[in-house]
Amino acid sequence: MASYAGQHERSFPDRFVGDEQEPAGMRVELEESSAQGPLFLLSGERARPRPASVSAPTIKSVAHFRSVALSLVFIGIFASSVLGEMPSYVDTGSLVSMAARRFQNLTVAERNLLEYADVTNQHRGEFSVGGTSAEPKDPSNDPARSASWPIQRNIRAELIRWLLVDRTAISRVDPKGISVLGARIVGNLDLSHIHAERTIGLVRCQLESVNLDLAEIQSLDLSGSYATSVHADHVVSRSSMFLGWDGTDRGGDFHCSGKVYMPGARVDGELCFGGGRFQHPNVDPEYWRAAERVAIDASNSDVKDDLTVCCDFEAHGAVMLDNTTIGKNLIAIGGRFVNPNNVALSAVGLSAADVTFAPGFEHPSEDPEVDGVLDFTTALVHNNFALVRAKFHGKNLERHGFIGGGLDVGKGFVWREVALEMERSWIFGAATWAGFVTMRKAGRFRESF
Repeated sequence: MASYAGQHERSFPDRFVGDEQEPAGMRVELEESSAQGPLFLLSGERARPRPASVSAPTIKSVAHFRSVALSLVFIGIFASSVLGEMPSYVDTGSLVSMAARRFQNLTVAERNLLEYADVTNQHRGEFSVGGTSAEPKDPSNDPARSASWPIQRNIRAELIRWLLVDRTAISRVDPKGISVLGARIVGNLDLSHIHAERTIGLVRCQLESVNLDLAEIQSLDLSGSYATSVHADHVVSRSSMFLGWDGTDRGGDFHCSGKVYMPGARVDGELCFGGGRFQHPNVDPEYWRAAERVAIDASNSDVKDDLTVCCDFEAHGAVMLDNTTIGKNLIAIGGRFVNPNNVALSAVGLSAADVTFAPGFEHPSEDPEVDGVLDFTTALVHNNFALVRAKFHGKNLERHGFIGGGLDVGKGFVWREVALEMERSWIFGAATWAGFVTMRKAGRFRESF
């Protein structure tokens, strides 16, 4: 019995094989070929099998495969966002190009900062220079003269915050962080609540208010700069905080014309106010404490290293260190604490390894001076407490002198050549010390135990 088949078998491209209809032109050709008449096969004769190319996937199979692949891509993207995974970093350009899209008309100082901080910068110096000199002690970098600085020395405060909080920007900031010399920071520098793993250095800069409330930072250096206030309630610093001398002569002192408010701070390194100038504000934002005239409030803080109020330090207003724990020493060498008829330094309940009020090393004439009350009631000093050549000022009937009721000194207490202008200027109450006691009188005083 004969069977019927087309006259010729043809091999087609994969996209035309299977259940899908062939293109019109190809179909006409087949019809014309079939018009020549059918091909009859003898009984038992088989039609020639199709070439291997005919077994390729059909159009529907390809479409189905693409659909599945796209679905997997979208599922992956969705899963990344849900699980908090960030896609791999894509280089969107330098920090300068990124910032230029967000901040119009970048100044020279801003461009210098962005180029300095960029991770690709392999030849950065110590600072991003805001002015014309990279030498901190150069007179042109004195923030006291910042009123004459040109606009090109301006750096917007929001640009600094952007460098520390924007995920894409952070990925391009070198671990050395931000280090600026001699620039004017325009606007309040709001770094509250940030989690910054980069150092922040603004040396000999002119700043407005600085806010570090509840921030977690690597370190802070404001040596030689001028600021109107510093608010750092419960700030956490993984290293040191320098609101004063940072161990290097920068050619000038840190000045804060308003309050430094940082109760509950945790500093894993040194907390340094040394060499700084501090002033209680005329209008205290903590109005309920206005009568105390507070210049620095670092009470209830935890400092792992030294807390320094030394080396030409001067505070016009109270320095509050109540219930603060200092891992090493409270250093007040050559410091001046001025708050007439009020508390000049309050260290009630303070804990420290050593406490030292003594003349300066480099300037022996700089004796520590207190105009007001130095209060160490119930403080705990594990080793030695030294008051050497300290001068207590105060007028008759004004609050001034030293109070140490309940002071606990583990080893030696030294009171040597201390000048007290008025009688009844020092009270120890139930003070105790386990080691030696050295007392040498100077000036007028009356012992009160």
